[in-house]
Amino acid sequence: MLADIRDGRIGAVVAWDLDRLHRRPIELERFMDLADTHRLALATVSGDVDLSTAQGRLTARLKGAVARHEIEHKSDRQKRAAQQKATRGEPQWRNAFGFLRDGSRTPDPVTAPLVKQAYESILSGGSISDIAREWNAAGAYGLTGKLWSASTVSLFLRKPRNAGLRDHNGEIVGAGTWPPLVDEETWRAAQAVLDAPGRAPGRKTVRKHLLTGVLRCGKSGCGGYLSGQWVMQPTGGKSGRPKAGEVKEPSGQMAHSITYGCKSCRGVSIRAEHVEPLIYAAVAERLARSDAVDLLKVAEHDAAEAEQLRAEKQRLYAQIREAEAAPVPATMRTHRHAVDRPSRPPSNPTASAGQ
Repeated sequence: MLADIRDGRIGAVVAWDLDRLHRRPIELERFMDLADTHRLALATVSGDVDLSTAQGRLTARLKGAVARHEIEHKSDRQKRAAQQKATRGEPQWRNAFGFLRDGSRTPDPVTAPLVKQAYESILSGGSISDIAREWNAAGAYGLTGKLWSASTVSLFLRKPRNAGLRDHNGEIVGAGTWPPLVDEETWRAAQAVLDAPGRAPGRKTVRKHLLTGVLRCGKSGCGGYLSGQWVMQPTGGKSGRPKAGEVKEPSGQMAHSITYGCKSCRGVSIRAEHVEPLIYAAVAERLARSDAVDLLKVAEHDAAEAEQLRAEKQRLYAQIREAEAAPVPATMRTHRHAVDRPSRPPSNPTASAGQ
């Protein structure tokens, strides 16, 4: 509209009221300058306003200031209401992945276990990309129906909502009123993994092959661990073209196979098909014995000490929640902003060095 006024396409403006035309005084001043320059006629439902007179401009400024005050007052009320709602633990969402889509905020028996498994996978060194592929393969899409990606899964796993925690403006303020998909301890442990500075996006840290890190190098003076990897192995055959009258024999084809090799000396390797069956047989023979169940029993521990540690853990978590919910003093916010703000080089390095 302002561009049309400058181009002379508009000679008059009709509005419900002045406060509906502009809500910010600075916008009103620009509009009045344009109206004065292009002799624009202004009319409202309550009557015409002559912006060419001092009285008309005063009326417009007063109504604009009142409208601005109402906006700021309404914004303050909304912020206080949102803060109070967060303090009570009431959710700001209606539907979310992992919950039924009827607004009841009840864990979905289909997708809730997938969320729990995802956190367990992260804690065991799994890949976020693999989680996205598994969810997509299971048809467990997000609320929008789009496929999951590594970035969207990462953002989802960082939501405090999944642990039944209520956040406000990026800060956790307490427990929510809905059932969690995972316990708080698991969620916080997963955040530490996701926020680790050395974590490579999408890279797996779990063993891909059975005996990686189990087999030891037998070369004298080495003793390093063997690591499995896919390699290309020739399958035999005669290379080159057959001569006239000869039947073509299978040429030297290549096939993928798993080989365990020592990364320390790089002088020892063995194919998986030659060693893994031996390990399978040895483990199966041991588990077939009558006392095998004793191997799977958890070692006895001090129940009283374990209970004391659990109580201490809950106390520390309570302190964390209190610290997260506590308001940040204005001076601390100012200092934190100063620390976060990147330093600027002096406008005149030579002069600064001379001082």
